[in-house]
Amino acid sequence: MKSEVKRPQGGPRRIVYFDLLRAFAPLAVILIHVCPNAAKLGGISSTDTADFVLANTLQLMQRWAVPVFLMMSGALFLNPKKPFSYKKHFKKYVWRLVLVYIFWSFIYAAVSALIHFGPGEGRLAFFLRLFCGTHYYHLWYLIALIMMYLLVPILRKVTEDRRLLDYYLIIGIVICFALPMIGELCEIILAGAKGLNPAIAGVMKGVMDMTEYSAGKLCLYFAVYFVLGYFLHAERLTKFTRVTLYVLGAVALVDAILLSQIKFRLLGHSWSGASEENINILALTYSVAIFVGAKYALRKARDLPKWIKSMAKYSFGIYLCHALFVDYVMYYPKRPSIIPVGHRKLELLLYLGASLAIYAVCFCITWVMSRIPVLKKFV
Repeated sequence: MKSEVKRPQGGPRRIVYFDLLRAFAPLAVILIHVCPNAAKLGGISSTDTADFVLANTLQLMQRWAVPVFLMMSGALFLNPKKPFSYKKHFKKYVWRLVLVYIFWSFIYAAVSALIHFGPGEGRLAFFLRLFCGTHYYHLWYLIALIMMYLLVPILRKVTEDRRLLDYYLIIGIVICFALPMIGELCEIILAGAKGLNPAIAGVMKGVMDMTEYSAGKLCLYFAVYFVLGYFLHAERLTKFTRVTLYVLGAVALVDAILLSQIKFRLLGHSWSGASEENINILALTYSVAIFVGAKYALRKARDLPKWIKSMAKYSFGIYLCHALFVDYVMYYPKRPSIIPVGHRKLELLLYLGASLAIYAVCFCITWVMSRIPVLKKFV
């Protein structure tokens, strides 16, 4: 495999397949946040119903979005042939993300304080607690990205040395993606097995503790995605390798869906854990297949339609503001549901339509903010 990344002559050029991925990733994130709520809040109570399986399948199919976001950033920042300036990097990228995080934390804390706040707690105290302490759920991505940007000077040393790069990826994938999956499988077996031998059960519990410590405490999986993005972007993969990755990605998605159904039956409606997050080998494999598929599908393309480029341009702002409409319009807790109850197929179609509507509204908001000098730096 040979390197495909070359330093552009005459200034930077756009990477076509990045625009395609960037355009549709926010819609995938919206579907992730809407579909689990469709199952929990929409009344789909049984994990055996076709509606639950479809809602769960739809949200698992979108799990490529955040890993691909991270991989694209890694591909752009970790090219060792690209000049690097500490001052420019921290001022243009790190500090800007810090300001974006503060701005949107203020927005979400203010909206939350206006709409609902904890009993026995003043509205101002509630706002300050949210703003200064607990970030809104989707803003974790900004924190992860800030951490990755801070690590860029170090990670560039990894990508400069091919042997070190290979070693880093092997160790990172095993520790941060394979081990959490092993631990969760042990949890599922313990929940489903009746009369399991105490010695075997003890070993499984020990494995669970070990994997939680070695993978969860280290929290390196963001950096693995970051470095992996550079590797996949820089390497020329053979057709056999690409086809293998596509097949493994499809198998990984099917396995994730089946494993998720088994987990729900045994452990209840739990939407957390390795199989529902991006920290397992199945999500990584599926995301790699999407990334590589887009790269080679558009390897000869010189440009994309304007509407896709516009979607890509405003993708960051769409991601930042979409939770306002998911939480306070679609699932507003103080009003009756606008979705008709008792027609599950119709409900699911309406949830899909709502995702598209939320995307469209957020696109318009981001477009407006990008044209206001004071606000454009926050989208």
